[in-house]
Formats: sequence, C-alpha cells, structure tokens
Amino acid sequence: MHPDQVHRIIGVDSVRGCAWVITNDNLNPDYLKLPEDISPATPIPLNQETFA
Repeated sequence: MHPDQVHRIIGVDSVRGCAWVITNDNLNPDYLKLPEDISPATPIPLNQETFA
C-alpha cells in the first residue's frame, strides 16, 4: 500500500488465506533499491477524465 492510494473494503465469508514473510536477506540487493527509486509515486486522480 502507498499513501494516497484508494482502497475498497468488502465483506467476505469463509475465506482462507496465507502469507509469506520475506526478509531483506531473502531478496536480491538490486531489488531492494526499486521501492526507493519509485517512491514517492505520483497519485493518479480518479475522476471522469481518467475513465473517459
């Protein structure tokens, strides 16, 4: 999630889920620079012109 993103919450019954915990030790060091390079991202305005 990124600040200024739009998220919708929905109600769901009988859901199963799983999560992977990934630490920096498990990632290629070059991949760790990517979030720094793209942050802060420019928010996309959600208006009629966006969807026209």
